Amino acid sequence: MMAAAFFFPLVLGIWWKRTTATGALAGMAVGLLSYVGAWLFLPLFGAILLALLLSLCVTVGVSLLTDAPSVEKIERLRDQLGHEEAGW
Repeated sequence: MMAAAFFFPLVLGIWWKRTTATGALAGMAVGLLSYVGAWLFLPLFGAILLALLLSLCVTVGVSLLTDAPSVEKIERLRDQLGHEEAGW
């Protein structure tokens, strides 16, 4: 159930360098609140799908509306995580 809130912010945070912390937090909040709200009126699967879609849209939208993370910040995180061997 919580995957509806955390899936897209997590995946986009790993694979899309344009994702911002603000976008991820907004996507998680909207995913969680929309799941809880939709669960009251929709079947379980429908509530999860709706929350996933809204979480994706909000994560991408807010990330595009806020300043992109600096290249230095991305490189520092990459070095800390040790992804240079994997070609990431």
